[in-house]
Amino acid sequence: MEPQTNVVAAVGLDGTYGFAGSDADAFAAQYTPSRVDVRAAILDVRRKDATAAVRAVRAFRHADRYFVSVPDMFHGSFTSFQMEALVFHLTPPPNARPGWTQAIGAEGYQQVCVGVLQFLRAAFGESAQPFQQWREAMTTAGASVTSVPAESR
Repeated sequence: MEPQTNVVAAVGLDGTYGFAGSDADAFAAQYTPSRVDVRAAILDVRRKDATAAVRAVRAFRHADRYFVSVPDMFHGSFTSFQMEALVFHLTPPPNARPGWTQAIGAEGYQQVCVGVLQFLRAAFGESAQPFQQWREAMTTAGASVTSVPAESR
């Protein structure tokens, strides 16, 4: 009997399940392929400088997996706070590289939002071309973009 699911896609935005030194091992133990057969498409987007351990997500071999590491982002850049920081002219984070501005962070946030939308549209059966175009644009913008197709369904 084929497993039933109502989950088509999942998105991780700088997900703490993957930070090295976090509870990644506990996460991996709970969601090993031998215990859970994840078949939903997965988009993992994180900041480029994050020390990530995404082995649990990589282990979901029956799922299409996309990994995107975006430059010039901070953990808070993956929330609407980034747009508020731009509007209210907040100072950049103390660990921002020289020349980084809230406008750069806001542009990154908007790019991520577009990517999530295109990913979900593709996962729900609309054209996959806009998501592919977004991945290509992200690569051009300096992001690391990799995809790992499902081994089988």
